Amino acid sequence: MDARTSVYCDYNATAPLRDSARQAMLGAMAVDGNPSSIHANGRSARRTIEDARKTILMGLGAEDYRLVFTSGATEALAMVLRPTTKRAHDKADMALPYGRNSRLFVATTEHVAALDGHGFESPTKLAVDQSGVVDLAALDAHLDRASDDDALVCVHGANNETGVVQPIADIARRCREAGALFVSDLVQWIGREPIPDPLPDVMIISAHKLGGPAGVGALVYNPATVEFGPALIRGGGQEMGARAGTENRVGIAGFAAAVAEALGEQEAEANRVAGLRDSFELALKEAFPSAIVFGDGAHRLPNTSCFALEGRQASTTLMRLDLEGIALSSGSACSSGKVKASHVLAAMGADDLLANCALRLSLGYGTTESDIRRVIEALRR
Repeated sequence: MDARTSVYCDYNATAPLRDSARQAMLGAMAVDGNPSSIHANGRSARRTIEDARKTILMGLGAEDYRLVFTSGATEALAMVLRPTTKRAHDKADMALPYGRNSRLFVATTEHVAALDGHGFESPTKLAVDQSGVVDLAALDAHLDRASDDDALVCVHGANNETGVVQPIADIARRCREAGALFVSDLVQWIGREPIPDPLPDVMIISAHKLGGPAGVGALVYNPATVEFGPALIRGGGQEMGARAGTENRVGIAGFAAAVAEALGEQEAEANRVAGLRDSFELALKEAFPSAIVFGDGAHRLPNTSCFALEGRQASTTLMRLDLEGIALSSGSACSSGKVKASHVLAAMGADDLLANCALRLSLGYGTTESDIRRVIEALRR
């Protein structure tokens, strides 16, 4: 973190590396060997990866699922959001045909990695209400009309900009009944919300949102409904044949350590940061009575507040906050540093003038009450 940044409130963009992850990575660095080699060094490297895989699956309550390590959530989404994603045998042991995922249903508020990183020519957009929650009745209607096809449904667990949480368990049940595959980006969800029940067919997670290293993520899938062969990266037979290339065992070790710590402290930490978030919004509205908090009528992540001060351009405000050593953001952090109107807020009915004023405060394990006071004081100035 830059020495000038003394108040970091941008955890939804990336979380500072946890000490547990750093120590796990240092331990993995001490092991010399290719995980695919059969000698002792290789077996030791392989053990690091397989222990990490087991730790993450157990933490997710998904011991019967399989996990493919990737370079991050973007790659994982690109692997699965393809017409050729293969369906496995269903519970009745009836084979579903290969390559018949003819339709993709994707929420309008998805991350651009899902909106733009798929292989379908004309995906169907799932509308959200003004709070940013997917319209379940509309989803049901779409699934009914797609009953003769095999459909993929992609709805993220929680929005990275607004923190609005989607009814993932309800969507999973609906997709199961309709015979659709349900893919959910749980990048912002894990470590902040309870694990959904039932689980989606495919879950996407990322290390650096949890306090692990950047550059490693995972595609977690139910082998009873989905099969993965070589998708994007072909070559060797690593990751059960789904992704070629020598595994990033150092990053994977840090990933597992971050998942374990985040899930272990989830309930207490969620309550703590929710209190800080609520204190921030109360103070914000006292200082600026016309302030707007997006999605405040919906269930949101406990750490996230997306707000706008009308007439104050986000780009200018962010620069002035940065000069005071305060790190917030506006919209997604995945747009090459650009500050532009949010497609998420547009889908929720906000006009461009208001959306261009939107800021995001996202809190985490290092956030204190003093940090909240400093942000409010700086906004007042």
